[in-house]
Amino acid sequence: YQRRVHGAEPAAAPPAEAPAAPSTQPPPPRNRVQVSARRPLFAYVQFAKRLLHEGETEIELSGLGLAINSVVSTAEVLKAQGLGTVKKITTSLPREGLNRPAPKIQIFMTKSADFEQNYTAQQRANQEGAAAEGAAPAPAPAAAPAQETSS
Repeated sequence: YQRRVHGAEPAAAPPAEAPAAPSTQPPPPRNRVQVSARRPLFAYVQFAKRLLHEGETEIELSGLGLAINSVVSTAEVLKAQGLGTVKKITTSLPREGLNRPAPKIQIFMTKSADFEQNYTAQQRANQEGAAAEGAAPAPAPAAAPAQETSS
């Protein structure tokens, strides 16, 4: 909104902003899974499985603050399913543009020796479960509540 004064020249347009400089930070590595506390845990488990299945031999799970629990849980699920083994765990207290330090965890996992066998078995079980759900008969409709009759 420009205010015009009677008889005055209109204000000059503000100078055009220079285009933003390209980021100097390199893109995150392809094998990094950055976990947050906002998404469901199994979204990260599925993403990590996909990275390992697509050829990565090592993945990095990382998270800040409240996401630390989800990072550890993701690693434990992958370990329990026989898909990965923990190689190294690091913790730190970086500032990274924050007003105060936030705790950070990084868990480096490698693909387990029998990853392909376990992954294939899980995929087959998921497909069989989905097929069984599709073939299952529809549940019977709930019976209408009985009406009381007064005599």
